[in-house]
Amino acid sequence: METIGGRGTDLKLDAASTLLVPVQRLFPAQWIVVWLKAQGYLWRDRDFTPEVTFWACVLKQLGRLSARQVEDALAELDPRFAHAVRDGKDFCLARARLPLELLRAALRHLGGRAAQCQPRLWHGLRPCFVDGTTATMPRTLKNLAHFGVANNQYRASHFPLLRAVFLVGAGLVLDVACGAFGTSELALFIQILQRIPAGGVWIGDGLYGSFLNLALTLQRGSHVICGRQVGRREKVVKRLSPHSHLERWTKPRPVHCHAPDLLVGLPDMLEVRVISVIIHRPGFRDYPLVLYTTLLDVLQYPDEDIVTCYLQRWNIELDIRTLKTAHGLDHLTAKRPDTVLREFLAILVAFNAVRALQAETHQDVRTLSHTRASEITVRMSLRMSAASPKMRQWLHDHLLLLLATAKLDQRLRLPQPRAVVRNRRYPHLSESRSAWREKYYAA
Repeated sequence: METIGGRGTDLKLDAASTLLVPVQRLFPAQWIVVWLKAQGYLWRDRDFTPEVTFWACVLKQLGRLSARQVEDALAELDPRFAHAVRDGKDFCLARARLPLELLRAALRHLGGRAAQCQPRLWHGLRPCFVDGTTATMPRTLKNLAHFGVANNQYRASHFPLLRAVFLVGAGLVLDVACGAFGTSELALFIQILQRIPAGGVWIGDGLYGSFLNLALTLQRGSHVICGRQVGRREKVVKRLSPHSHLERWTKPRPVHCHAPDLLVGLPDMLEVRVISVIIHRPGFRDYPLVLYTTLLDVLQYPDEDIVTCYLQRWNIELDIRTLKTAHGLDHLTAKRPDTVLREFLAILVAFNAVRALQAETHQDVRTLSHTRASEITVRMSLRMSAASPKMRQWLHDHLLLLLATAKLDQRLRLPQPRAVVRNRRYPHLSESRSAWREKYYAA
């Protein structure tokens, strides 16, 4: 006699296979084990296996959860975690053992897979954007010693800062380089530039328009569109169009280069196309725009197309804002430098996971709401964790439908007051809390 509701399917709750099921379709848990074994990593048999720890890190940043909430979520999926003391310590220790290279490999895999789902070509080239940002973290002695603080004529910043440079294409983070706050963005970008594939064009602001960056990009078979560097004056060779001319740049001396070792083997001269236009936008002030590019063919790459492509660079600013508001990149929570890097990369993996699911809907990911997509993915993951394989497929199709219909509102920009409102209710804490407490209790 069959039991009511029995269909012959034995469901086993296991955190390694039921945690973030929609995202595991993009990056299966078995790949994590295979990759770690191929790299020679060894680990003991624990409850927090590498695949469980990896997906727990992604879940933490995807749902903006604390370490205790992550362990509670694992206890709901796997009975082995229910009997432990869920104070967040076990997860933090497991995260500290997770290799950084695994998070970097997952980041590039998700970015490359989603970019294939939405191959956007501009004149036969794959465009990507470059920009940098900073992130604060808890004020601990190790973080202060490793990352440093910002300092100006007024005072030093209270929190240590991490500096990072992103390479974004098709709405996803394709690559990233990060380091201490004292590291320049150009030094970090060199690490990304040496990994840029051929057949693309990267767009950046005036900071990245150096001889070294342009020459290395051409050497790798790609192209550049960037803003004008203030103060640069080069020899004009000829006029190409009413709005562009050709300049000839000379190789700088090693003392004036941020990576002098890479100047070896580069040509002594470099021809660069310079475009000068006036940008007209309804409701905004007109402003002049000067661009440098290695695309010298005026007929194949008209001035208007290059300017339009460069104006899309603002999308990477919106992506960085999404990382900070939706996934907590504005202030990291880890208290050690190695854990800070793991949390930073886990945020980027969570961001790429959401964008990769949005890309499977075959719609423009920038027209879909990222915050709503993150919330929908977490809720649907809970439903898919205890569902049968057949039901999981139906839920995955329903998830894609929900993501495709979570549209962004296209709002008209209204006038805004030129004023800043700051909360000056409490004074600025200029010392550590432990030092403040010592003075407080001593008084």
